[in-house]
Amino acid sequence: MFLASLSDYLLLRYELDDIVDLECDSLRFYSLGTKDSTRIEHVGLQRHMPVDDAMMI
Repeated sequence: MFLASLSDYLLLRYELDDIVDLECDSLRFYSLGTKDSTRIEHVGLQRHMPVDDAMMI
């Protein structure tokens, strides 16, 4: 099992912020802990995709 620290997470977010094109890309970060399980952070273009369309995870 891999456990990422808060610093690992923040470094990943920082690196992704340099790559993402906020006008056409969309990133979502889901918190998987029980305390923040309903928290979703969104960066970039918000668009609603059909359920049957491709999604990268």
